[in-house]
Amino acid sequence: MKKKYIPLIIVVAIIVMVGFAGYFFKDTLYKSLATWGSVSGQITAITTDQPQHHSTKPVNETTDDLAPDDLVFLAMGIDTKESEDQLGVRTDTLMLFRVSFANKSIKILSIPRDSRVPVKGRLDKINHAHSYGGIELSLKTVQDFLNLPIEYYARLDYKAVAQVVDSIGGIDLDIKGRMYYKDPSLKGGFTIDFQPGEQRISGEQSILFLRYRSYPRGDVDRVENQQYFIRELIKQAKERVSVGSIPGMVSAAISYTDTNISIARIIRGLELMKNFDKVEIETKTLPGVGQTIGDASYYIVDEPAAKEVINEWFGDMIKK
Repeated sequence: MKKKYIPLIIVVAIIVMVGFAGYFFKDTLYKSLATWGSVSGQITAITTDQPQHHSTKPVNETTDDLAPDDLVFLAMGIDTKESEDQLGVRTDTLMLFRVSFANKSIKILSIPRDSRVPVKGRLDKINHAHSYGGIELSLKTVQDFLNLPIEYYARLDYKAVAQVVDSIGGIDLDIKGRMYYKDPSLKGGFTIDFQPGEQRISGEQSILFLRYRSYPRGDVDRVENQQYFIRELIKQAKERVSVGSIPGMVSAAISYTDTNISIARIIRGLELMKNFDKVEIETKTLPGVGQTIGDASYYIVDEPAAKEVINEWFGDMIKK
């Protein structure tokens, strides 16, 4: 059967953090997605041009200067742990995606969570913006700091990652060094314990892998590991996706994501991605160094170097 690439609904737009790139299923699966009301009544909206979630007021109206050949959005990963309330939760991961259907490329710029930037008029960690003002303030903070008119967002709870990983039977990773951390919390504590080497880990273990922070280079190593996880998840999801795995992916997307990206907008660019195996995926991290100021650890962005990266990847979007 001829392959046809279609979005993993919002799992695409975040896969996973998060991958936002798994645009591939067979033709028959696409036809099935529109009628799978058993997964969620919201799935019937797949052929509409309406966003799937509206957790905040709408972001600026889209200018179609980049559509449909480019899709740029801010991906926010959050970890609600035992709490179901997202109020006050900080972003654990921030990534700026640029999907170019015309050039068959996906660029992922990671923004370290401890980056020291202006937030509500004072210098603070960039991941605090979400705890102060949710999606809207996170988006505005990144927009202002990078001087880019970012209109789209996708927020993903790590619970979605666990569900997607389990739906494909786990993810194979080559862990380079020992990872051990024991959370001191009396309630809801957890232990991260991975030995180095190749291994298949579950969805719950994937959350622990993404949570781990005790690296020699701090945020820099953590971002690199998250990027590695994303690339492997995209690749392995492509190889293992089946009819049976799709309901879990769709359910995860609906239950654990918020976005203002319309499915119809993604679908309009799908014809440009027939040869998905040839799509180039590039990852970079906003340049900078770790620094302790007072009692807090920050990531100090190297602004001249960061501007070079922004100009290279997003120069046509820079606010005048």
